[in-house]
Amino acid sequence: LTLITPGASPGNDPIPLIQVSGVSAGDTVRIYTDSSCTAQVASGTAGGSTISPNTSSLSDGAYTFYARAIDLATNAGPCSTANVSYLSDTAPPSTPGSLTNRNVGVSLYYSPFYFWSPSTDGGVGVDRYEVAVGTTPGGNDVMSWTNVLLKTGHFFGGLTLTDGLTYYFSVRAVDSVGNESAPAI
Repeated sequence: LTLITPGASPGNDPIPLIQVSGVSAGDTVRIYTDSSCTAQVASGTAGGSTISPNTSSLSDGAYTFYARAIDLATNAGPCSTANVSYLSDTAPPSTPGSLTNRNVGVSLYYSPFYFWSPSTDGGVGVDRYEVAVGTTPGGNDVMSWTNVLLKTGHFFGGLTLTDGLTYYFSVRAVDSVGNESAPAI
């Protein structure tokens, strides 16, 4: 068994594609989440020596997949000892909290330093924070989303700001499979 999509585990695809090799054309192949092959999550008919049925939509969590082939005469083979593991995480991290400008009274001549409270993520964990600046809440038309690693503060230097415009500074958390929190503004 091989995990086809996503290409690695963990992933944020709730419908992973599992490839089963060593089957014959016409075999029905069933994918299970238990080693006794009772909890079926996918099924398909092989058109050749491999088949890649999509699983049903999975909840977030850890899975180990096994397979069983049933030939054209309806003889069921044993549950495979080969398996593939997958950790599904589709939930974003929490929104960073308390976005605060440390340089009070900032003007066009002083660059702001913003800091925030850390996010949490019940799945694979927070991988990084990204910051942006825009002329609308959550916008990034002045400064695109920029990775600041796991720092909980950022100095916004080198910005070209226009007097009389309102600017919005934003931060979001991103986990290791790409799920993004809502931005703190």
